[in-house]
Amino acid sequence: MPFLPQTQRHPPSQRHATDSGASGTKQRYLIENDPTVARPYRRLSFHTIPNMSQEKDTTRAVFRADYGICLYAYALSYQGAQKVLRAQAMRHSWAPIDLAIGDMCQDQENPFNCIGVFPTLVDSHKTAGVMMRDSNIDQYPSDQVRTVAYTANMIHSVRLNQQRLLNGEEPQSQWLDDPPPQVDPGPTRHRVVDLHEGHNPNWIPDGSVFASEEERRQKES
Repeated sequence: MPFLPQTQRHPPSQRHATDSGASGTKQRYLIENDPTVARPYRRLSFHTIPNMSQEKDTTRAVFRADYGICLYAYALSYQGAQKVLRAQAMRHSWAPIDLAIGDMCQDQENPFNCIGVFPTLVDSHKTAGVMMRDSNIDQYPSDQVRTVAYTANMIHSVRLNQQRLLNGEEPQSQWLDDPPPQVDPGPTRHRVVDLHEGHNPNWIPDGSVFASEEERRQKES
């Protein structure tokens, strides 16, 4: 069983790294009162995301996933690893591993249980400097420069805090101007919620920022 970032299925031209819930999801496991959850206006989206508009900003959701793209990080059970090796060896056509595992997540005949989390626990880091180094998919002009490095969707970026962590210091938020998260006294809490009939489990919230708009987002932050 993999634990991975995932999304709904889209045509190849529309596929981007993203995170949302399977369209048939009936339940979600919520982790509440988590001070490490990025605020909604700090979440970088690529497409639909789980509709958590009724939850507090410090809530993280775990749910049944139906597709995985980019796979910044994933984990497999022993049985899940066996299924991946067997399925990839038997494929009739080649596919990048993230899309290939995504196909397995949607396969109804050969069940492969995929679990996703939102906001994500691991995400993309973008260094300062010439942006054309970022990717061989997104093409930026050679003179387009990012002035500030960032890690998407992470309050405490490991990459940005590596020296502090090596020194044994507390990590620092990458958004120093943001007020501290509003958490209740006590530890994180956990509960399961049922999605009521007519509830849209995925959405594109107003004000969503997409990857192609990252420079505009930085200027506005």
